[in-house]
Amino acid sequence: WQVIPTAWVDLAMERWVEPPVRGELMSLGVDVARGGKDNTVVSPRRKDPSGTSNHWFDKLVLHPGSSTPNGSKTAGFTIAEWRDQAPIHIDVNGVGASPYDVMKSANLPVFGVLMQERCAETDKATGMLRFANVLSCIWWRMRETLDPANNTGAALPKDPDLLKELCAVKWKPDGLTIEVQPRQQVVDAVG
Repeated sequence: WQVIPTAWVDLAMERWVEPPVRGELMSLGVDVARGGKDNTVVSPRRKDPSGTSNHWFDKLVLHPGSSTPNGSKTAGFTIAEWRDQAPIHIDVNGVGASPYDVMKSANLPVFGVLMQERCAETDKATGMLRFANVLSCIWWRMRETLDPANNTGAALPKDPDLLKELCAVKWKPDGLTIEVQPRQQVVDAVG
């Protein structure tokens, strides 16, 4: 019941090569930590430097939660990575709301993501499977992106922690609905 098979992550990591020049920034994903042992994570997705894919994920930019004690600091770290008028997607459940507000007031193209919100989308393979929430949809879309049968050319940085986290997430069917386990269960499993 692993959402993303380990072999698919391994293949995407094998495709990743450090480029001499970074491709255009397509989007930034931001997961916010405020204090504690978690990291605030900024995930850049770029055009593949060779021009063959829009699913080239750059190295994660990590900031200890202690260095992101408020929305302004988190927004500052995010803006430092922002280029090319790319959209910024930030988890606004809980502590992500404050940096979202800071970036929104600066007129940046920031979009709040509510992970527990309902999702009307369906899976791409059958068009019949629905998602329990946005979190489940986002994880399933990553599965579809990394599925070798979809030939997206997706590439992930060679990062053992990223591999561990991507492969720790489980799902379960509930009729025709895909339900991915909540984030805290994944954090507990990864340790």
